[in-house]
Amino acid sequence: MNTFFLLRRIIIRWLYQLGKISNIDASITSILCYHSISNDHNRFAVGLETFEGQMEKISEHGTFVSLDEIIASREGAYLPSPSVAITIDDGYHDAISILPITKRLGIPIALFVLSDPERAEKKALGSKSRLLSWEEIKYLRKEGWTIGCHSATHPNFFEATETALRQEIVNAKQKLEEMLGEEVEYFAYPGGRFEDRSIRFVQEAGFKAGFSIREGCAIHGANQWIIPRTIIDKTHMISEFPAVYSPTTFFLRKWTDPLRLWNIFLKFK
Repeated sequence: MNTFFLLRRIIIRWLYQLGKISNIDASITSILCYHSISNDHNRFAVGLETFEGQMEKISEHGTFVSLDEIIASREGAYLPSPSVAITIDDGYHDAISILPITKRLGIPIALFVLSDPERAEKKALGSKSRLLSWEEIKYLRKEGWTIGCHSATHPNFFEATETALRQEIVNAKQKLEEMLGEEVEYFAYPGGRFEDRSIRFVQEAGFKAGFSIREGCAIHGANQWIIPRTIIDKTHMISEFPAVYSPTTFFLRKWTDPLRLWNIFLKFK
């Protein structure tokens, strides 16, 4: 195991214990972002057994909630605390493997998929794993999963033209809705890349909210077009939960960001 990962684990667990003393974690809402649930060598692949262990650990410390519940709470609806929402980006076929786990633990899942997976930019995705078919996506929807939009082909939004952004956001929403026969309400920026243009198109398309991968909790004051999510990858061990999505960890990340110190803890190789 990378020495930096071990050091990260020690630091955030220590900070989490300090946070518990001051009770700052008692009323938080966090959104976690997964990608592939497999033993793939991709950094963003988390093994099925590890995923199950993480979910069991989360259930010991909080309540699983849906994105609908989080958005409703922004308008005053009750939300249990602390609470955690689970999202999965890209739409890899291996997502189906977690169904028994989510049913057993009662976990609402939000799956962000591509509207044009046949043209997906595999280099940008960073994996050659098979993506879900439309039949499989519809099956997961029937199982109660929320289906969100993750663009049409997962391009780099920073390099996209205005015309391309419209196709990747506005047209992508329309195509997903045609395939599913219902409204698609949430958008997750591919690769976490967003700027004013992409936010404008997310608003124009009629989404209820947009989700980023910025560090932080999904607090009421958070911008609804770039709601924070915490990426979970293969460097996160079960022992880091729930410290990994604690306000104390987010404070450390923001405090060290100007010096780029946190990046040291994220080096995979």
